[in-house]
Amino acid sequence: MDSENHASLYDGARLSFGKCVHYEHNNMEDLERLLSKVPQSKGCLIVTDGVFSMGGDIANLTKICSLAEKYGARVMVDDSHSIGVLGDGGRGTGSYYGIEDKVDIQMGTFSKSLAFL
Repeated sequence: MDSENHASLYDGARLSFGKCVHYEHNNMEDLERLLSKVPQSKGCLIVTDGVFSMGGDIANLTKICSLAEKYGARVMVDDSHSIGVLGDGGRGTGSYYGIEDKVDIQMGTFSKSLAFL
């Protein structure tokens, strides 16, 4: 997980009872360092906000997906702050970068950006 993910993602990770590891915010070198330590026999899910609610910056989703492919991980993007705003027709961060097919799980909410449409 990105260290600046929304608190709800941290809650979800705790409730999953999986091992949760945090990489430095938007630091792809740190993410790769951590991914390289995951045994290939284990499943791995990279979880990131599409747009980070506190700073408003956008995840480096192109590099995240590239690293996921390299290390056999899956990608989950919380697009609660980007659906309706970023990408073709407001389809979110994956669309913004043109890599929707590389994102395994995209989630959002009707209570944030869609509430203004």
